[in-house]
Amino acid sequence: MREIKLNNPWIEVLGLTALSLIIFKTSVFFFLFLIPLQIIYSRRGREMFTFSALLMVMGIATWGIIDTRVVNNSSFRFILVFLELSFPLTLSTGLYIMNGEWPEGWRRLFKTLIATGLAAAVSIPVILVIGENQKFSDLLKNQINVIIQAFNRSVSQAGGGEGALAAEVADTKGIILFLKELTFRSYLFVIFLFLIFNWRGGTYIVEKLNRRKVDRVINFFMPEKMIWPLLVSWAGIFIDRFLDLGLLGYAFWNVGSIFLVLYALQGIGILKYLFNRYNFSRLTRVFIGLALVIMLFWPGVNLLVIVGIPALGVSELWIKYRKL
Repeated sequence: MREIKLNNPWIEVLGLTALSLIIFKTSVFFFLFLIPLQIIYSRRGREMFTFSALLMVMGIATWGIIDTRVVNNSSFRFILVFLELSFPLTLSTGLYIMNGEWPEGWRRLFKTLIATGLAAAVSIPVILVIGENQKFSDLLKNQINVIIQAFNRSVSQAGGGEGALAAEVADTKGIILFLKELTFRSYLFVIFLFLIFNWRGGTYIVEKLNRRKVDRVINFFMPEKMIWPLLVSWAGIFIDRFLDLGLLGYAFWNVGSIFLVLYALQGIGILKYLFNRYNFSRLTRVFIGLALVIMLFWPGVNLLVIVGIPALGVSELWIKYRKL
């Protein structure tokens, strides 16, 4: 089939770079901002990707400098701009590593896991700088206090004296501690989700444009030895619930979440295979898919999806569904 290309690659690269910048600054869709960069890598190669990523980062930096022009303290202003730059820098680095040259035969799975770890390592200086900056901590506390006060006012207006109770329960230090725990328990996991989702989104668009066969999730499987990271990490999570394991506990949470998603992908692949094998109608497939999505957001019931689909993927260690 004929591959679709623009006559002038610079128009394509500059246009996609601008789109990436706009998506990043649009808070609702910011999680899609790497897809245009992945399209550039897939269609135009590493050099164009590097140019585009650097241009995007410069655009974000310029935007950040303009947004923080009212901040008088130059060092604190630098921290704010640096903080905004850290996320696109980290993820662009991860996507670059993920697309890089690897030994022949390496699966995309291992490339993604290594890219996730290296991207997280790149962001360590950012975490250290932010963690040691008192002005940033004070800003975070002030923002949380503003939210608490607004919440208490709304509760007080709605139910009288309940606002005082809400004020006692809402402890700023407790909220900051919760946010810290949530961040460290999911930081690596979030990077992984961003990389795999944006890489897949970008490559899918390019394959469709070029009318090539799209690699489907129905063919995805986890190597048998990968069951051990899943088991060890979730055993560590269970222990961390009763004994504070510190940094090791954070590692268990991140690794456990990543491998839960990977085995969920294998479970989805099995479901798709069974749908094809038993000739499920399109309407039935849509209905089952919607039912699973609804269950996912149904407290209590969502455990059936969160645990059940990865468990289906794990069960292929013993039951070879796709060879029946």
